[in-house]
Amino acid sequence: MTPNKTHLHATDETHLLDLLVRMARRTARRRGGRPSGKKTNREQYARLCERFESGDTTLTPDQCATVYYGFAAQSRYNGSLGYGEEDAMALIEQDKPQEAFALCERILSKAPVSLQGHMTLLLAAGRAAVPPEQAYRYAIRFDGLLDAVFRSGDGRSVRTAFRVLSVADEYVVMQALGVESVLSQSLVEEHYDRIEISGATDYEGDEIYFDVSLPMKHLDKVFGKK
Repeated sequence: MTPNKTHLHATDETHLLDLLVRMARRTARRRGGRPSGKKTNREQYARLCERFESGDTTLTPDQCATVYYGFAAQSRYNGSLGYGEEDAMALIEQDKPQEAFALCERILSKAPVSLQGHMTLLLAAGRAAVPPEQAYRYAIRFDGLLDAVFRSGDGRSVRTAFRVLSVADEYVVMQALGVESVLSQSLVEEHYDRIEISGATDYEGDEIYFDVSLPMKHLDKVFGKK
């Protein structure tokens, strides 16, 4: 999978983001363990998504993980092809945070589990001085999604790789871990990204592994591969 280093650039509006990702990491460490993998039917998933999208704080860690990973089975899932998040980031860079916030809201209505969509929305909210109550539910959702990924592994090996829904999610996770720069990337054992990094405030080691089997399966489907 091809790295996209644009997700690692710094911004001035990182205080809320930093708070959220630190909260998610602490929560994941306290809870411990991987998601249970308990299956849910279509109706149950739809109800969970409704609760998740409303910012329901009573969702359990397993329920948040079900919402995140279950999205890969939905017709709206677009793998690593994205939903317009890069356009939203471009608006922020053009000093149009209010427009970026509105675009992110539209993106998240289509792809409610997009980590990049949530991160960009929260950055736009900070720059545009969006009222906290307007962004609160997205902050709650972002926390639950990051927690799901952090509980899927520790990123230190193929066996314990962080499981993500897209390459963009890899870079949100690395930003959450305080990674300073990406040195190289390679695909190993068919569907794992091995990323060599330099410097990280909340990760020990110089390599991070991501399980990208879900987005790769989606690409195979798009291009008609078996």
